Amino acid sequence: MEKQENKEIIATWTKIYKKYFKRKVDLADITIPIHYDPEKYFCVIVVKGITMNEVIKGLKKLFTVYLGVEDLSAIVTTNDRIADKDYAIIFDKNIEADEEFKNLSVNELRKKGVNGITLLERLLLEIFYLNAAGRHLDANNFSLCSGSLYSDGGVPSIYWGRDLPGILVLGWYHPESPIYRLCVRVRLVA
Repeated sequence: MEKQENKEIIATWTKIYKKYFKRKVDLADITIPIHYDPEKYFCVIVVKGITMNEVIKGLKKLFTVYLGVEDLSAIVTTNDRIADKDYAIIFDKNIEADEEFKNLSVNELRKKGVNGITLLERLLLEIFYLNAAGRHLDANNFSLCSGSLYSDGGVPSIYWGRDLPGILVLGWYHPESPIYRLCVRVRLVA
Protein backbone atom coordinates (compact mmCIF):
# COMPACT_ATOMS: atom_id res chain seq x y z
CA MET A 1 0.00 0.00 0.00
CA GLU A 2 1.35 3.41 -0.96
CA LYS A 3 2.06 5.79 1.91
CA GLN A 4 -0.09 8.93 2.13
CA GLU A 5 2.97 11.23 1.99
CA ASN A 6 4.01 9.57 -1.28
CA LYS A 7 0.58 10.27 -2.78
CA GLU A 8 0.82 13.88 -1.61
CA ILE A 9 4.29 14.52 -3.06
CA ILE A 10 3.25 12.95 -6.37
CA ALA A 11 0.13 15.16 -6.46
CA THR A 12 2.23 18.24 -5.64
CA TRP A 13 4.73 17.57 -8.42
CA THR A 14 1.95 16.77 -10.90
CA LYS A 15 0.50 20.25 -10.19
CA ILE A 16 3.94 21.92 -10.42
CA TYR A 17 4.64 20.42 -13.84
CA LYS A 18 1.23 21.50 -15.10
CA LYS A 19 1.32 25.02 -13.61
CA TYR A 20 4.91 26.04 -14.35
CA PHE A 21 5.83 23.93 -17.38
CA LYS A 22 2.46 23.25 -19.03
CA ARG A 23 3.21 19.53 -18.90
CA LYS A 24 0.65 16.88 -18.13
CA VAL A 25 2.62 14.15 -16.40
CA ASP A 26 1.69 10.67 -15.23
CA LEU A 27 3.73 9.87 -12.13
CA ALA A 28 1.75 6.77 -11.13
CA ASP A 29 4.79 4.51 -11.64
CA ILE A 30 7.37 6.78 -9.98
CA THR A 31 9.28 5.19 -7.12
CA ILE A 32 9.59 7.49 -4.14
CA PRO A 33 12.70 6.67 -2.06
CA ILE A 34 11.78 4.41 0.84
CA HIS A 35 13.20 6.77 3.48
CA TYR A 36 11.17 9.75 2.30
CA ASP A 37 9.61 11.64 5.20
CA PRO A 38 8.26 15.11 4.34
CA GLU A 39 9.22 16.34 7.82
CA LYS A 40 12.90 15.53 7.19
CA TYR A 41 13.44 15.61 3.43
CA PHE A 42 12.70 17.48 0.25
CA CYS A 43 11.64 15.16 -2.56
CA VAL A 44 12.38 16.32 -6.10
CA ILE A 45 10.67 14.51 -8.97
CA VAL A 46 12.40 14.89 -12.32
CA VAL A 47 10.38 13.89 -15.36
CA LYS A 48 11.82 12.40 -18.50
CA GLY A 49 12.94 14.99 -21.01
CA ILE A 50 12.68 18.10 -18.83
CA THR A 51 15.54 20.47 -19.59
CA MET A 52 17.30 23.17 -17.60
CA ASN A 53 16.21 25.72 -20.20
CA GLU A 54 12.58 24.68 -19.73
CA VAL A 55 12.87 25.03 -15.94
CA ILE A 56 14.57 28.43 -16.25
CA LYS A 57 11.70 29.60 -18.46
CA GLY A 58 9.27 28.55 -15.71
CA LEU A 59 11.36 30.30 -13.04
CA LYS A 60 11.49 33.52 -15.06
CA LYS A 61 7.69 33.69 -14.87
CA LEU A 62 8.09 34.04 -11.09
CA PHE A 63 11.19 36.20 -10.59
CA THR A 64 14.36 37.49 -12.23
CA VAL A 65 17.07 34.95 -12.98
CA TYR A 66 20.64 35.92 -13.88
CA LEU A 67 22.40 33.21 -15.87
CA GLY A 68 25.16 34.95 -17.77
CA VAL A 69 24.42 32.55 -20.67
CA GLU A 70 21.50 31.87 -22.97
CA ASP A 71 21.50 28.09 -23.25
CA LEU A 72 22.18 26.17 -20.03
CA SER A 73 21.55 22.83 -21.67
CA ALA A 74 24.39 23.48 -24.11
CA ILE A 75 26.99 24.51 -21.53
CA VAL A 76 26.14 22.19 -18.63
CA THR A 77 27.31 19.03 -20.34
CA THR A 78 27.96 16.62 -17.47
CA ASN A 79 25.39 15.54 -14.89
CA ASP A 80 25.49 12.69 -12.39
CA ARG A 81 21.82 12.02 -13.17
CA ILE A 82 19.97 12.87 -16.37
CA ALA A 83 16.28 13.07 -17.19
CA ASP A 84 16.27 10.07 -19.52
CA LYS A 85 13.51 8.60 -17.31
CA ASP A 86 11.31 9.84 -14.48
CA TYR A 87 12.97 9.68 -11.08
CA ALA A 88 12.53 10.89 -7.52
CA ILE A 89 15.40 11.95 -5.28
CA ILE A 90 15.55 13.21 -1.71
CA PHE A 91 17.67 15.81 0.07
CA ASP A 92 17.82 16.96 3.67
CA LYS A 93 15.13 19.55 4.31
CA ASN A 94 17.50 22.47 4.78
CA ILE A 95 16.68 25.99 3.65
CA GLU A 96 20.40 26.64 3.26
CA ALA A 97 22.54 23.98 1.60
CA ASP A 98 24.15 21.42 3.92
CA GLU A 99 26.51 23.32 6.26
CA GLU A 100 28.56 20.24 7.12
CA PHE A 101 30.04 20.36 3.62
CA LYS A 102 30.81 24.08 3.65
CA ASN A 103 34.16 25.26 2.30
CA LEU A 104 34.98 22.02 0.47
CA SER A 105 35.85 21.90 -3.21
CA VAL A 106 34.06 19.55 -5.57
CA ASN A 107 37.24 17.52 -5.89
CA GLU A 108 37.38 17.14 -2.09
CA LEU A 109 33.69 16.19 -1.99
CA ARG A 110 34.18 13.52 -4.65
CA LYS A 111 37.15 12.06 -2.76
CA LYS A 112 34.88 11.76 0.29
CA GLY A 113 32.20 10.05 -1.82
CA VAL A 114 29.71 12.91 -1.41
CA ASN A 115 27.10 12.93 -4.19
CA GLY A 116 25.58 16.36 -4.61
CA ILE A 117 22.56 17.86 -6.27
CA THR A 118 22.58 18.46 -10.02
CA LEU A 119 21.79 21.89 -11.42
CA LEU A 120 18.48 20.63 -12.85
CA GLU A 121 17.45 19.17 -9.49
CA ARG A 122 18.36 22.39 -7.68
CA LEU A 123 16.35 24.51 -10.12
CA LEU A 124 13.33 22.24 -9.65
CA LEU A 125 13.81 22.35 -5.87
CA GLU A 126 13.60 26.16 -6.02
CA ILE A 127 10.18 26.00 -7.66
CA PHE A 128 9.04 23.30 -5.23
CA TYR A 129 10.09 25.29 -2.15
CA LEU A 130 8.72 28.60 -3.45
CA ASN A 131 5.43 26.87 -4.29
CA ALA A 132 5.21 25.32 -0.80
CA ALA A 133 6.63 28.05 1.43
CA GLY A 134 6.45 31.26 -0.58
CA ARG A 135 10.16 31.85 0.14
CA HIS A 136 13.47 31.08 -1.52
CA LEU A 137 16.32 28.74 -0.69
CA ASP A 138 19.94 29.80 -0.15
CA ALA A 139 19.51 33.41 0.95
CA ASN A 140 22.76 33.31 2.95
CA ASN A 141 24.92 30.70 1.23
CA PHE A 142 25.41 29.24 -2.21
CA SER A 143 24.17 25.81 -3.30
CA LEU A 144 27.08 24.17 -5.06
CA CYS A 145 25.56 21.89 -7.70
CA SER A 146 28.39 19.36 -7.55
CA GLY A 147 26.38 16.79 -9.52
CA SER A 148 26.82 18.93 -12.67
CA LEU A 149 29.73 20.40 -14.63
CA TYR A 150 30.01 23.04 -17.30
CA SER A 151 31.75 22.06 -20.53
CA ASP A 152 34.90 23.86 -19.27
CA GLY A 153 34.93 21.78 -16.06
CA GLY A 154 33.46 24.53 -13.86
CA VAL A 155 30.85 23.69 -11.24
CA PRO A 156 27.48 25.52 -11.19
CA SER A 157 26.18 27.26 -8.08
CA ILE A 158 22.93 29.04 -7.24
CA TYR A 159 22.20 31.75 -4.72
CA TRP A 160 19.99 34.74 -4.04
CA GLY A 161 22.20 37.65 -4.98
CA ARG A 162 23.47 39.98 -2.30
CA ASP A 163 24.92 42.16 -5.05
CA LEU A 164 21.75 41.72 -7.09
CA PRO A 165 18.94 41.66 -4.47
CA GLY A 166 15.86 39.63 -5.34
CA ILE A 167 17.54 37.85 -8.24
CA LEU A 168 18.40 34.16 -8.50
CA VAL A 169 22.01 34.07 -9.65
CA LEU A 170 23.75 31.20 -11.39
CA GLY A 171 27.52 31.20 -11.00
CA TRP A 172 30.33 28.74 -11.41
CA TYR A 173 33.46 27.73 -9.55
CA HIS A 174 36.61 25.78 -10.31
CA PRO A 175 36.32 22.19 -9.03
CA GLU A 176 39.48 22.63 -6.92
CA SER A 177 38.30 25.86 -5.24
CA PRO A 178 36.90 25.67 -1.74
CA ILE A 179 34.88 28.85 -1.26
CA TYR A 180 33.41 30.05 2.01
CA ARG A 181 29.59 30.14 1.74
CA LEU A 182 29.59 27.35 -0.87
CA CYS A 183 27.72 24.32 0.44
CA VAL A 184 26.52 21.23 -1.38
CA ARG A 185 23.09 19.63 -1.06
CA VAL A 186 23.75 15.95 -0.66
CA ARG A 187 21.70 13.34 -2.46
CA LEU A 188 20.45 10.80 0.04
CA VAL A 189 20.64 7.16 -0.89
CA ALA A 190 17.34 5.36 -0.39
